Amino acid sequence: MLLAGVAASLGLWVVLLRGEQHALDVLLATKAQQFALTVAKEFEDLDEGLSRMAERAEAFGEAAEARWQKDARSFIRDFPYLLYVQRVDAGFNVRWRVTRGGQVLSLNDAIAPSDALLAGMEAARTAGVVQISRINRDDAGQPFVVVSAPIFIDGGFDGLITARVTLQNMFDALYDRSELAAAVAVAANGEPVFRSGEFNDKTAGRPTVRHEVEINRLSVRAEAQATPALVRANASAAPYAVLAAGLVLSAMGAGLTHQRGQLARFNDTLTAQRDRATEREMRFRDLLRGVEMGFVVV
Repeated sequence: MLLAGVAASLGLWVVLLRGEQHALDVLLATKAQQFALTVAKEFEDLDEGLSRMAERAEAFGEAAEARWQKDARSFIRDFPYLLYVQRVDAGFNVRWRVTRGGQVLSLNDAIAPSDALLAGMEAARTAGVVQISRINRDDAGQPFVVVSAPIFIDGGFDGLITARVTLQNMFDALYDRSELAAAVAVAANGEPVFRSGEFNDKTAGRPTVRHEVEINRLSVRAEAQATPALVRANASAAPYAVLAAGLVLSAMGAGLTHQRGQLARFNDTLTAQRDRATEREMRFRDLLRGVEMGFVVV
């Protein structure tokens, strides 16, 4: 009885713990998807903003230069992780650059054919739509991409509006804004580009779930990992309460079974004693009848 009760309690405890783990996995999958979609939406907003700036340049030509510079300063305020927004001409020379601090620089810097960013700009010219460059790294090793929106005037290519996105700053801002309460790591085109402070790929047994989205020329994979705080917040005392209650009930049941056995044995003893007493009484009565009959014969 005791062993059967303990086994049943342990079985139910395991079932409840697995239920909690499944619920945590579902929560992490939701958070990974949420962050991946947040990144995708941010790039969409960035693409749309650059496209509108390119359309205004197409509509007003050189007369739009002052307006473009004003737009660029406003754009950087809206997307604070941008290092700069710049106007590139049809020969891939940087003519104007608006920095993160709002400074406007008049340049005539040619983009070298060997520059890795040139491929993304040429892709935008060829496709006629906004394109994102491959992952690049600055001198400090920080990953970044350049988003390029092509400009066409009278059917001819007239250059691009480009914006440089510092990925670490971008994901930091999105992570803080998302309030995920989970650790997150991001890879773009298979290359790790971001991880929140609590993410630890060396922590054995910590649940991790990933979600992947395609964004222009980028394949972004977000991984959500349960932090100790998240595990505690989603843990329940129910499995352990059930286990404790089951063990207590099993012990009580075993105790009652033992007591019933003792009562049964006591009852058997009383019954045997009563039977022996009855047997002695019958023999005594038989003896008395024999004595009475002897007196009668004399």
